[in-house]
Amino acid sequence: MTFVCPLPSSWAKIYSALRQHWEHGGRVGPQPPVPLILNGWVFTNDLEKAHRWQETVLWARDRSVGSMLLKACERRISSMSKEFASRTVGPLGGPRYLPWSFEAKSVPGADNIRTAMALLSREWSTIVGSELAKITKPLRFTGKKKRRLLVKADAEQMPPWGGVDLPCSRREEASIHPPPVCNQPRNFALGS
Repeated sequence: MTFVCPLPSSWAKIYSALRQHWEHGGRVGPQPPVPLILNGWVFTNDLEKAHRWQETVLWARDRSVGSMLLKACERRISSMSKEFASRTVGPLGGPRYLPWSFEAKSVPGADNIRTAMALLSREWSTIVGSELAKITKPLRFTGKKKRRLLVKADAEQMPPWGGVDLPCSRREEASIHPPPVCNQPRNFALGS
């Protein structure tokens, strides 16, 4: 078995101690490498975790706090592996993309798009909730394969959660994925 890195809870504690050391030292130089925990743990393979851990070890050694890391490793609070996985990791732990089992999706036909828009419009309040449905409506599908939904929001109304920060000044419409790109980002709350 080969040592990969500490388990997430231990790694988080180590990072917290290293960060505290960095902050008390006047924040000189780069901060300690961020641990691959939470989504970082889920969406990285063993090689990426081991690499980040080595960056952390080097950072600690350069600042003479490496003993903190050795104690963590000695207590066997670590991830071990027979061999390092180097494939890209997807949301369910498997690869993100399997070229041998991937079928490209075609662009839906105009009739399918019209049917989907009619269904969305008819069921909008069920899908987004009655409060949000009062101030929004689906406009159209966008993107090369028509898989993104453009939604219009009434800029004069406040959403149920209180406000929206949009990354540009185009109040009429904003794409959620990907966010709109503007030369001069500007934040504003709807209704202001």
